[in-house]
Amino acid sequence: MALAAMPAGQAWAQPAQPANPCPLVKPAQINVVPATEKVRYDYSKTMAELQSTEVDTINPYGFSGVTSVNGYMKGTVSIKPQVRISRQANARGTSCLWYDSIDVRIEIAPTIVIAREIYQDSCLRKVTLDHEMKHVNADRQIVNKYANIIGQKIYAAIEARGFRTPPVPNEHVPGMNERMSKVIAQVVELEHNKMQLERMEIQQAIDSLEEYTRISALCEESRAKLPAWATSAAKSKAKKKYR
Repeated sequence: MALAAMPAGQAWAQPAQPANPCPLVKPAQINVVPATEKVRYDYSKTMAELQSTEVDTINPYGFSGVTSVNGYMKGTVSIKPQVRISRQANARGTSCLWYDSIDVRIEIAPTIVIAREIYQDSCLRKVTLDHEMKHVNADRQIVNKYANIIGQKIYAAIEARGFRTPPVPNEHVPGMNERMSKVIAQVVELEHNKMQLERMEIQQAIDSLEEYTRISALCEESRAKLPAWATSAAKSKAKKKYR
């Protein structure tokens, strides 16, 4: 299948035919699968406890602005590549190696934390949940985007190397296995780092001054019932640092 026709997150590496005495092999199948764990919710902490949350987005207010943390989304993205390499032993103490399959799973595990006092009020609870789900959905979108990118980058990397090795002395097979796996791990790590930077920018854009201003105008009666220290700024703004 031509690269231009690849479905998102999936590619089939078509072996070329260079001057290589190793036999032609079946195409290596590349599968990059994005997955989202079920969103978890935590309503056990008080507003006072949430104020110690480490914030990784920039406060959009001025230096004199005072904000309170009513809730946040914390989430991690894990990428787990798995490489299967096939081998054919030759008559003269050498072996041919090639990628049999490459599977990459990109998984996000989001948790929405909402202060107990906020959760107990139906209006504030809905506003907070709606905002934090924007963060969850942004993660889902970027994971889907990078599933496609990673599939293409892996294809390009193994295509540039001819999809397979030349004959390798049998004593060097373990080292060659390690090198072939390392190529895939390096491609995945590079794209993971790019994805994390883009995630931070997207999540920051969600926590904009316009969004906080919009949220602050909602649930006025409910906000009036909150402790005085908690009513001086817009609602939910914090997230645990991304990993």
